[in-house]
Amino acid sequence: MYVGAKHGITEPCSPKWVTLISDDGEDSGDACAALSIRHCTERSDDVLALLEHPHAEVRLMAARVLGSIGNDRAAQVLKQTVCDEDDTLASEAMTSWSRLSADDCKSYLAQIALRGNPLGCTADLSRNRLRRSAIYAAKRVGFSFELRDVRELLGGELSIARELLKTVDCGEVTADVEIRERVMAFAEEALDSTKSHSGAPYAALEALARCRVSAAEDRLLAVLARSEISRRWDEDTQELVEAIGACGGDRAALALARLVLAHPPIPEDVPSGDGIASRGQAALRAIEAIGGIASLPVFREGLRDPSFGSQAGALYAVERLNLKCHVQPELDLLVKTSEFNSLRERARNLTSLESLRECAKERLEEGPKKPTSR
Repeated sequence: MYVGAKHGITEPCSPKWVTLISDDGEDSGDACAALSIRHCTERSDDVLALLEHPHAEVRLMAARVLGSIGNDRAAQVLKQTVCDEDDTLASEAMTSWSRLSADDCKSYLAQIALRGNPLGCTADLSRNRLRRSAIYAAKRVGFSFELRDVRELLGGELSIARELLKTVDCGEVTADVEIRERVMAFAEEALDSTKSHSGAPYAALEALARCRVSAAEDRLLAVLARSEISRRWDEDTQELVEAIGACGGDRAALALARLVLAHPPIPEDVPSGDGIASRGQAALRAIEAIGGIASLPVFREGLRDPSFGSQAGALYAVERLNLKCHVQPELDLLVKTSEFNSLRERARNLTSLESLRECAKERLEEGPKKPTSR
């Protein structure tokens, strides 16, 4: 049932939408979308009041919605909320403030990213938190830093450089000598297993891969081949997997497949959200975007794995890459043994009579239909 009808809402911008957000129930997200999509500016003050709500999630939703419906008063309050001690709320407030304040805010984004606290926040806040929030907000509102600012940000605190590297413009990497050399220097650090770093080297490698800078893939795969990488899963390894995914192509897909196949079975007492359990899911997600028929072994293994992450990652990849005809035994097994109803139903659709007919027709043709490759 449509959420509005469910709650007796007949007006497009009814105040009842605000009440649903305040209740923080299962329909609060839909209420946020309703106000944002319809640009219900008349509800701006009502939503603004929710920034004082006792629930953190409600405050976060309010800050997000105000980016679409806020008035001048909302812009000023959001500017003050950038100083909030809640990192996530401060970041969302900065993004919404950026959208509402247009040109006025863009100069602040550069100042905050470079100097940390030109807004005069009085709370005991981390300068770097605000700086990262500014870079994140700039990415979401389409603001580009001047080249001189990019050079300065890459030459400072590693966590700041890492945030910037996630969205650095490829034109800057390939055309500006100083920026390219700095990114390459970070990338080289990833090859040094004796160094402890914050993830900036892997973010640099991902930027090089995304921008198709020569030698990036070789360096990434060299890091992945190191023995200590295959035995651990942490934030750095996550960065590395994403960077390899950015390379695309069979070599990258195969390397990630080996990573999945090499990880030891997940102990029964390890929660599904644990880093060990997340490892296969992260790699499978990357392979889904770039893999093809050469990745079949890892998808088969994922479908047989008892964890939700591996089953879901492999199942979605099989769907997107049109590989269902190659994994029918594994899909049948998943339908019979998976503990997760949503995955069983999804696999059942791929093993339906209609799907089996499609597979039989494919086998009768001159050659097998090539799976979609990315």
